[in-house]
Amino acid sequence: MCLDRVPFPAISRSKGWSPKDVRREVKKAFRHFEHDAANDCWQADTNHWGYIPDPKDPSKRKKVYLIAIMDDHSRKMMHGEFFYEERYPRLERCVQKAVLKHDVPHIFFCDNGSVYSTKQFNIICARMGTKLIHAKPYSPESKGKIEKLPLCRFDLY
Repeated sequence: MCLDRVPFPAISRSKGWSPKDVRREVKKAFRHFEHDAANDCWQADTNHWGYIPDPKDPSKRKKVYLIAIMDDHSRKMMHGEFFYEERYPRLERCVQKAVLKHDVPHIFFCDNGSVYSTKQFNIICARMGTKLIHAKPYSPESKGKIEKLPLCRFDLY
């Protein structure tokens, strides 16, 4: 059985909502947030940046990953580095360099990727006194600042 699709404006009108009401509710649901000071919260993400020629065999191409760590308050890039693989030791290296440059964050906010969910990363955050928070699965809007990074990648590098 096929269900007829009713356009959203028709549904909202039938419920008595004006376009202004709908925009207001959406704005409430996805409001902006920002921590009060620098180093309160860092956001991290791994971006797939495409392919480059393999240094060992130029006829082949290798996938490149960017592990980026950004401060939530200042939106400053704490550290970012390109790698040929997305593995935990690469994340550890980036976190170490960011901490050496900018001190220890209070909160580390990242997604549920396998790199960020390792036991070693939990231990490192605990030893630094940093609270590790994982975003809800399939909710890139919660990490909007770091998720926007691939959109401006050619402006940054």
